[in-house]
Amino acid sequence: MFYGLYNAVVPDICCLCDDNGLPGLDLCAACYNFLPHNNDCCYQCAAPLPGMTTIFDARAKCGRCLAGYSDIDQAIVPFLYRPPVDYMIKKLKFSQQTKFSRTSGELIADAVIRIEGEERPDVILPVPVHHDRLVQRGYNQAEMIARTTARRLETPVLNNVLTRTVQRLAQSSLSAREREKNIKRAFAVTNKEKIQGLQVAIVDDVYTTGATARAIATHLKRAGVTQVSLWAFARTP
Repeated sequence: MFYGLYNAVVPDICCLCDDNGLPGLDLCAACYNFLPHNNDCCYQCAAPLPGMTTIFDARAKCGRCLAGYSDIDQAIVPFLYRPPVDYMIKKLKFSQQTKFSRTSGELIADAVIRIEGEERPDVILPVPVHHDRLVQRGYNQAEMIARTTARRLETPVLNNVLTRTVQRLAQSSLSAREREKNIKRAFAVTNKEKIQGLQVAIVDDVYTTGATARAIATHLKRAGVTQVSLWAFARTP
């Protein structure tokens, strides 16, 4: 009720150009249309699938997903990590501009709502950060995005199930192979009884190589989760 009253009193302002935003979204129509949409992509990892301009199978997979195995069952990542999306994420993560978390969360929720015939997850889990990183930054951007998405979808957020046990090197500075090695055994699942037998969505800001999401998904499946979806704001091509 408070959220609805706030929106009625305070107009939505575009977070990129300060023009009037679309209803319920801090983006104007022009800036929204300028975003690099990730329309035709792999069902399992959201990697762009080039050449799919006519008939597109909504459950099509890329060659890597067809050849390998992942505990991620589905990925929903509505945008590509290109301007101005990369600018929005960098400002959120490194410049304390938390206004971009609301926009990111709303757009992820829109993408989930547009998909028909798919079961919604029972709970949402933000990708955790290590305590030292949390103290340094002051917030977990994935959790902020997840809470906006969860409010739109009326799905609970569980913040005491996933923990980051080890502070590894920053993933953004590593190659794909180094990311896999760096992230291994970096997470743990606590309070397993809260997620056993449930469908879960992991929420993050960027899906790059998928090393983090795959590591978390494996832990969740071993803890008794039946299905794991990955929701993120942007996908690196």
